[in-house]
Amino acid sequence: MRVIAGITKGRKLFAPKVKDLRPTTDRVKETLFNILGDVVKDASVLDLYAGIGSLGIEALSRGAHFIIFIENNKVVFNYLKRNLELTGFSDKAKTLPINVEKILKQFIRDKRAFDLIFIDPPYKIDFDKLIEILKDCSLILNPEGLVVLEHSKEFYAHSVEGLICVKNRKFGNTCVSIYKIKSEGESS
Repeated sequence: MRVIAGITKGRKLFAPKVKDLRPTTDRVKETLFNILGDVVKDASVLDLYAGIGSLGIEALSRGAHFIIFIENNKVVFNYLKRNLELTGFSDKAKTLPINVEKILKQFIRDKRAFDLIFIDPPYKIDFDKLIEILKDCSLILNPEGLVVLEHSKEFYAHSVEGLICVKNRKFGNTCVSIYKIKSEGESS
């Protein structure tokens, strides 16, 4: 596991041996960030189910302005903080060991908005819960922002309330779907 591009290219990231931890592979990251292109530059980012920080740290390396990382597993959270220190990005990040649904509700109340939201939940997540998380993300996304969902091939939603999928890529059992805010009259 490493940073694949940007100012910390090649920097190794560390991960614990924890059940259900599934860091994003280099191949998926490279394809995803090629699709995102300049969207990352100067972006305010939210990384939900951040794990060891692989996606968010890659975004920081490629010029993201600031990232809030949400990771509720204490062991994994400590590795996330370690990886931020090792890459020198601690000052461009805030790490919160809190439940995703709880922090989303708080961001909605506070009218907090982001340019880019990464969601990389455990593959065993309940699909109805995942739909609710996507709906909540539509309420905290800047008008030109994107939501990036990494998910199992069993889940796919072309649209949810407030969002529409604009790209979907499959990598074996892993899929990446990119959503934007649905404009008026845009079909589901």
